[in-house]
Amino acid sequence: MALITDKEAPPDVLTTDALDAVRADLAAEDQPPAYLSFGQSTAALDDPPEVGDVRTYIVRARCTGEHGPIERKDGEMRYTRTLQIQWCHEQGKPKPPDADEDQPALFDHGDDKEADSEVDDDDD
Repeated sequence: MALITDKEAPPDVLTTDALDAVRADLAAEDQPPAYLSFGQSTAALDDPPEVGDVRTYIVRARCTGEHGPIERKDGEMRYTRTLQIQWCHEQGKPKPPDADEDQPALFDHGDDKEADSEVDDDDD
């Protein structure tokens, strides 16, 4: 095995400081502001608004995509997040059931200490 002690790059190997050009404000911990794009809904609303109606909705959405920067026709660079609506209800009306939040964990006995301490000793 040879020990390389020469710090000079061979003449046929290109060197670059391209990472210096990466803007610090685009680092992973510093996300730029992004526009939200609501995609398809998983269910239709029973009482949808009429054209011209203005209503306030509470929406639960899951982010399904991250895009950008995308250059618009006017030259603006935009970042977007695509969201899938999981449920939606009009403000002031009851929230629909949420499978992710309302579903108990598998084999969840809650506070039932007796169920946790029971051991099946039958080896028949």
